[in-house]
Amino acid sequence: MEHRYLLCRFLVLCLVISLILFLDFQLGQGQVRITKLNESRFIFNDHNSWNVKINSLIDMNIEADVTISMEYLSQFQQQQTIYKARTFFIMKMNNLFIIIWKMSSMNKNSKEYLYLEALNWKYERISYEWNITNQRIISIPSILSIDQLTLTKDNNNQLNSHVIINQHGQPIFILNSIEKQQIKFFNLFTSHQSSLSIKNDLILNKTMNWIPLTINDQFYFIDSLKPFKFFNCNFNKSKCELSSKSERTLFFRDATQFVRYDKTNYFLGIISLSVSCSDCSQMSRPHLMILLNEFDRFQLIYLSEPLEFDRLPMLNPFSMSEQVNSTNYCYGIIREIIPELIINWDFPYNKLLFTLSINSKQTFLVSLNRIGIFVRSIINSQKTKYTNEQIISFGQFTASNYCSHLSQISKFKSNKSLIEKDKLRQIYVNDTIQSPTYPTFSLVSNTDRRNLIAWIDYDSINYGLIGRYLTEFNSMNRVHGLMIDAGGNHGMYSFYAAMFNQTVHVFEILPKYWIVIEESIRMNKQIGERIHVHKCGISDRFGQWNILPDDGTTRLTFQQNSTQNQIIEAFPLDEFIFQRVSLMKIDVESFEIRALKGAFRAIRLFGVGAILIEIAPSRWLWNNITLYDGITTLEYVTSIGYYSNYIILRHDSACPFANLSTVNEFTPISNLTMLNMTDGHRQITPYVYQFSHWTTIITLMNIHQWNCNFWLENHHRTNN
Repeated sequence: MEHRYLLCRFLVLCLVISLILFLDFQLGQGQVRITKLNESRFIFNDHNSWNVKINSLIDMNIEADVTISMEYLSQFQQQQTIYKARTFFIMKMNNLFIIIWKMSSMNKNSKEYLYLEALNWKYERISYEWNITNQRIISIPSILSIDQLTLTKDNNNQLNSHVIINQHGQPIFILNSIEKQQIKFFNLFTSHQSSLSIKNDLILNKTMNWIPLTINDQFYFIDSLKPFKFFNCNFNKSKCELSSKSERTLFFRDATQFVRYDKTNYFLGIISLSVSCSDCSQMSRPHLMILLNEFDRFQLIYLSEPLEFDRLPMLNPFSMSEQVNSTNYCYGIIREIIPELIINWDFPYNKLLFTLSINSKQTFLVSLNRIGIFVRSIINSQKTKYTNEQIISFGQFTASNYCSHLSQISKFKSNKSLIEKDKLRQIYVNDTIQSPTYPTFSLVSNTDRRNLIAWIDYDSINYGLIGRYLTEFNSMNRVHGLMIDAGGNHGMYSFYAAMFNQTVHVFEILPKYWIVIEESIRMNKQIGERIHVHKCGISDRFGQWNILPDDGTTRLTFQQNSTQNQIIEAFPLDEFIFQRVSLMKIDVESFEIRALKGAFRAIRLFGVGAILIEIAPSRWLWNNITLYDGITTLEYVTSIGYYSNYIILRHDSACPFANLSTVNEFTPISNLTMLNMTDGHRQITPYVYQFSHWTTIITLMNIHQWNCNFWLENHHRTNN
């Protein structure tokens, strides 16, 4: 009996140990539970493609817009015609990003140079003293003063440059010269230089889109994909050698560097394949690539289908007809979405951070979440090996299919939109006015011109506050601001803000306003290019909603099984805002609380300098917002935005001065100024009262069914 008892205890102990080991494997890194993907899903089907779909297994997010500001750069640059900036190197240090940009000029025989800047945790540009060694400090922002990296660009000397991090965490600048058959290495921290020769008999990729990676102190470059070829650089031999000499048939468009997966021999990079399909030529999208290095040999393990960044609201096809087909767009589709530089791979959270270039005009910091789980599943599934040719062919196949699918859908929508615009133009374009504002602009109207002029005059205090605020903003900041106009109507506020050098994103749900805004953009050529129209609503979450006309107002409600109402999509503003916002205007007919909830991240992280918002508490229940929920949201916004709150009273029944001016919690003010709409001079703002807490005023407005305009301003906004 005792032996049986001991045997049972032994078996139970083995079972417990096995369970612990199993759970440890399942939990993986960062205590994130994963389930190993079925290996049968990672095989080629009859169409020569993987059954697994990466886009359904990972999350893609835009973290921030880090596009370099030419206005900000102008104080340092010597040349005036900058046409391209590429992220050359980014180092994340605690709550700080050090960015080195490679700048190129349109001038022939001009120099390429490196520009340094620093961003804080809110992605604001700051001054910083970068202590790279005990003896060497680089002041930021500045032009990098390293002669070896100031490169002369001419037809006789093709040059390319990269940055990789060595095993000591030090950035190594790599300069490739095809004609001189030479590769130079420069350690930014130690200033150590070395030069390796390229064998004269090598036929290299003339596009110079080499993908760099480092293993210990050995450097490698991938030269082409089909056939898959790389060359390694040996410092002991002082030369770089190519793995093979066969003719190449496929080069990549561009790529990040490759980084090691955890502590394995697997490496991950993001490459860009450029394809053409029947409707679009030269469309580039990023693909995930995994390599295995064994015994100084590389094997291609995996190449994904295109990463579908197009599905993110900010990168959806533009709605403006002028952008339908151009150098940068094909039926509204962005032609070039190109990966540039991997910044960080946070293993405990399975988050890969890298930069993404949009048509070489914008640079976003983006993330792939759950990527570590996906990569580990791919690695664990590689029992059956496929040739490099098969894997590359799969990448080409999926890229071509994605191009065709995206272009066919966008072509259909584009053609349909053009037909609808012609009809809408005939129905709604009634008249044109010159705005009664200072400064003035032209505006197309879908109503009687006298009504539109009266509406603008009626809101003269709103315009005056905006004008004064944006004037101050421009004097304090070296860069142009960003305005969000939620509930665009005729676009009056959008065009007024554009007159103060603001880039404006206007959100509108009604076609009768889309068409007049677009006509006004064409009419105001000097400011029209600053205004971008988004034909969708804003909310606290994505959803499809019904548009319900009601007593002169238009409101959204949850979509139901109805064919009588127009359906519109609504998104959180946080899916469109990835930088500091100077001004936000919200007039969305009872959706204001949902709109604010959808902008929490933008207000808290990037900052919104001022908010003009119409609030109607008695309508909140239309969208399932309680009085408590609304008040709590407004108090939270005031807190995270560091706002002073002002109510703008009027001589009407909607927000009556006679009734509200006597509220005990209101404080008359004499130091808040506005621009006079006649001559642009400053004056004291009339009928405006300050208050600290929202409960009293919102409760009172709800009882009497009042709706008022409010001005929220951060008086402690910092320079940028």
